[in-house]
Amino acid sequence: MSMVSGPTRPPRSSKTARESSASGLISVIRTLSSSQDNDDRDREKSRLEKEFKRSDQRLDLLIESQRDALTKAMQDFNKISSRITSSRDRIKQVKQKLQTAQVLLQCKRDELRRLWLESVEHSHVLHLLEQIEGLNSVPHKLDNNISLARYLQATKDLMKSVALLEGELSGVDALREVKDNLQQQKEQLHETLMTELQRHLYEEVSRDCLDAFRRSGKIPNSKAEHVATHRLLVSIEDAELLKLEKIAGSERRLDSERQIVILVRCLVLLAKISESVEMIRERCQGHLFHAVSRTTTAVLEGGEGPERLLQLLELIFAQFLIIEQRHQLVLSHLSPHVVSEYDEEGNPIPLLYSMEDISSKMQHVLTTLLNTYLGATGGRQEVHGGFGTSAGDNMDVNLFFLRKRPFVTTVNPTKQRKFTLFKFDNSQLAISKSSYLQEQQQQGSNGVVIEKSTDQGAALGPTPSPSAPGGTAGGTGLWEQVVCKPSFKNISYMYRPMLRFVERLDDAERSPLQIVLTAAVKEFLAMVNDELQTVVEQSAKSLEEFRVVTDAEVLKSLKTTRPVLQSCVAIDGILQVLKEHANDLPQFASEFVEKACDVMRRYKDIAEHTYRTIVPPQEVRQTNSNHWISDPDICRCLMGLPNWINLIDDVEHEELEESPEDIRLRNQQEVSILLSNLGQKKDIPSTEIFSNVNDLKMVAHMHEGLEWLSIRTQEMCDALKCGKDNPAEDNNLSEALRKLKEFATDLQEKANTCLLLLHLEVRVHCFYYLLPLVAEGHFTTAVGSLGGGSTNSPDVAHGGGHGTQDTDRQVLDLAADLSRIEEALSNAVQPRKHKYVFEGLGLVIAVILMNAVPQIHRINELGVKRICR
Repeated sequence: MSMVSGPTRPPRSSKTARESSASGLISVIRTLSSSQDNDDRDREKSRLEKEFKRSDQRLDLLIESQRDALTKAMQDFNKISSRITSSRDRIKQVKQKLQTAQVLLQCKRDELRRLWLESVEHSHVLHLLEQIEGLNSVPHKLDNNISLARYLQATKDLMKSVALLEGELSGVDALREVKDNLQQQKEQLHETLMTELQRHLYEEVSRDCLDAFRRSGKIPNSKAEHVATHRLLVSIEDAELLKLEKIAGSERRLDSERQIVILVRCLVLLAKISESVEMIRERCQGHLFHAVSRTTTAVLEGGEGPERLLQLLELIFAQFLIIEQRHQLVLSHLSPHVVSEYDEEGNPIPLLYSMEDISSKMQHVLTTLLNTYLGATGGRQEVHGGFGTSAGDNMDVNLFFLRKRPFVTTVNPTKQRKFTLFKFDNSQLAISKSSYLQEQQQQGSNGVVIEKSTDQGAALGPTPSPSAPGGTAGGTGLWEQVVCKPSFKNISYMYRPMLRFVERLDDAERSPLQIVLTAAVKEFLAMVNDELQTVVEQSAKSLEEFRVVTDAEVLKSLKTTRPVLQSCVAIDGILQVLKEHANDLPQFASEFVEKACDVMRRYKDIAEHTYRTIVPPQEVRQTNSNHWISDPDICRCLMGLPNWINLIDDVEHEELEESPEDIRLRNQQEVSILLSNLGQKKDIPSTEIFSNVNDLKMVAHMHEGLEWLSIRTQEMCDALKCGKDNPAEDNNLSEALRKLKEFATDLQEKANTCLLLLHLEVRVHCFYYLLPLVAEGHFTTAVGSLGGGSTNSPDVAHGGGHGTQDTDRQVLDLAADLSRIEEALSNAVQPRKHKYVFEGLGLVIAVILMNAVPQIHRINELGVKRICR
């Protein structure tokens, strides 16, 4: 409390005041130095004395006012000074004691050093004895840790023991046998780690995907598989990995990603990176083939068929994507432990495999799978290079002549590892033998495929070749079991999944799989073209024979109610198949649409030829209806009339019944046109009408078939959508679709021509039968004819020999002819078209008779009744 109540420290402004006093003193000196005489100096002296007195008085006042504080400060200063003095004395005493101790220690230094060295030697000897004793338990601990899947702990213990034997205990000859045993166990552990690593890279992926497929029947979402690269960082400490192993225990509950990280770290600790990389390279393709075989077996559990092929591919791609991700995980944890090496020219020497290597092997497997299901021969098989050869064309050939880094074994560093120049893994003998061995294993495990190497299998190579359920008999591929029959048509199922896989590649355009896939589609297009030739020829023959489809169930499936030409159904089948191919092979959609255009062009020519066999050209046979429809102006006029417009617009007023007056007004203009063309004639030759009802029925079938085919073609054009990835391909597809729509329009126009021909032909038949009846102008009938009088009467002769109660022969013939035509067309055309053909015939007949009134010279009451009748 005394320190708090003591004098306070003056403010920092006092320093500024001292600086101001110094500057003032300099100013006074400068003034005195620059003064001219003593008067100036005296005046300055007087001013300074006055200021001094004033400041002295002010200082006295301040001291007087702060006397207590100054007194307290002086007392505190005395206390502090005394304490500092006593502290200096004590420090001096301690320094003297330390100097004395230093002198004593200097005297005993030699003796202490000798004792300390003896202690260190004894401790080291004891430590070595403990280590030698611990070497005996290493094999047991190693086996125990491996059985518990504690691979990292086992690796650390083993490498620690090996380092001890090669280091501190390297000179102990008695431990040479122990050292050899540990080296052998090191190699065995390396093989175990590689087997376990490959199990997690391939087999676990297949097991997880196929189990999910068996449970749900759906393709597992490969995008949901996230490799925990960011969770298991490359810099993760071994202590954390050991903790993960300890937590997992003996049940192996660690997920594959964590287990892969642990296994890779073990390989790094074993200093087996180069050997491990080489083993991964050698065994990758075989494991990929086995993955395909396992997937094929799982898919076949649900049956066979082309749709199973799509499931097979989706499952394979889902597995390949996860396998690729896990290889990326392996490389990310291997690369930090690899020191870059360079050749004599300064080019880096590849010490690890790359993702391009994995992609190349996957492409080779998929190419083999593609050729198998397409039934391709060996001549079109992909020429596949060794592992790691680039898929692109820009590979530098100098890479083949670089000096390769030698692999040095741990047992004998001076002995280089020998590499196999070539192997017989994929030879027919190896494939057949491996297939047999794995079939035996499969039977022994009650249907579960067990993939373990045997001594016999090892004699054929380091990894078994792809076999059961893959391996083939008959040379069609590498698998005995297939989910569907091999055929080039399978490309429509395989193209899209294969294309999605290719698009993920870095150099997709020049990848081997893309080249093989494009070649397969080209061959498929050639095969489709050959089949089209056959179907079109059959359709032409069918059209010439006028075969029609009349089955009600078939017509219902075709969404029509009237018989359709069998040739139209066949052509529509071609178009639907081409549409499916265009959807399945979008990159080649324009080519399929072009083929559809070619089919439609040829069928249009065939239909036109068949039509001309029924309706000959005007140069061959003159018919009134054909003459009218051949005239564009008359056709355009007839198609502008209300009857045609209502027909085209599909306007039906079933709920509203039209009055005769409405029908008359709607048909009046058309009847006037017909009358202006035919009303002035006295008769029509029989060669100018179609007297054969079957001809009209065939024309009706042609109308229905061509119109139905035109509608189906328009639907096909609307269903095909242009893509957005390739603008050039979009332009080609748009142009092809435009051409196909033009062909559909041409068919519709020909169908309209057929219907218009029927409409006109029925009316021409009315003129054909009625014009001779009214040509002579005599409608008189004798009364005696009622009783069956003599037929020699002049009135009877002029009346055509009929009684007043008899119908004229021409009218009867007309009625019979119209009945035959109506019966033939009733089942051939739709009701609204049937109505268009026959509606308004009464008005036509009435107008024909009324137009003949000016030509009647004689008529009586009975003649009027005849006309009315």
